[in-house]
Amino acid sequence: MTESRDDMSWLNKSIEEYKYDENGNLLERQLSRWNQESVSWVPYRKYERKMESDRKAGYSIDYWDFHTEDWRAYKRASYRYSDKGKVDHILFETWIDNKWENHSIRKNSHNTEDELSFMEVDLFDNESMGWNKSSHVDYELTEFGKLSASISKKWKSENSDWENLQRFTYYYSEKGAMLSAWTDTSKEMELFPNPAVDNLNIRSLPTGTITILDALGKIIMQTENSENEIQLDVSKWEMGVYSVQVNGEEVQKFVKH
Repeated sequence: MTESRDDMSWLNKSIEEYKYDENGNLLERQLSRWNQESVSWVPYRKYERKMESDRKAGYSIDYWDFHTEDWRAYKRASYRYSDKGKVDHILFETWIDNKWENHSIRKNSHNTEDELSFMEVDLFDNESMGWNKSSHVDYELTEFGKLSASISKKWKSENSDWENLQRFTYYYSEKGAMLSAWTDTSKEMELFPNPAVDNLNIRSLPTGTITILDALGKIIMQTENSENEIQLDVSKWEMGVYSVQVNGEEVQKFVKH
């Protein structure tokens, strides 16, 4: 449960409830918000996880419709596995006009040792009714099987080629414990996923004052930044369009679903 503080006391803000199966697998997570007028908890978002043979088969996300006072479908994901039990791809769909529409697909590739070697994301184009390349991540492993480096790339349709965005390099102790991670980038600021549901990642972030405003110009968050990448929890933000400003200048926008 999350509470906020006023001058006199703590006030209810939001609450998350979890349901598990007999094996401890998460089946449902529901977020509710406190309504001061009705003095009660109001449903907001629900995450349901599907399991098959004790492994994840997919999940769905619903939002609460205040007009009909019922749950409405929003997004779902379906997992497919290889013969060796590794996640082969994940299909993401959105609920539009009372039917499920393709949104994106994440494809994983494994090497001969069955270790993840790269991940690629394609976006569905409703005009051409086909899949377009979007992003790609190469993974390099140490001799003892841990992640050594990851290289993020973005598809450049005008060149029909991948453009490097960012490289993460990881360092370990002799016992295999993570010591540090180094980021190398020279690209412009990148927001993902966009639209965002639960978390928003901001890469290649400039140093300075970071301000996020809603569509009405209200400041939602403001902080001083010295990092190259941050992750924001936007799960409790209202749905809509937000602007990201750096040192008072608007840089990019993103959508919160």
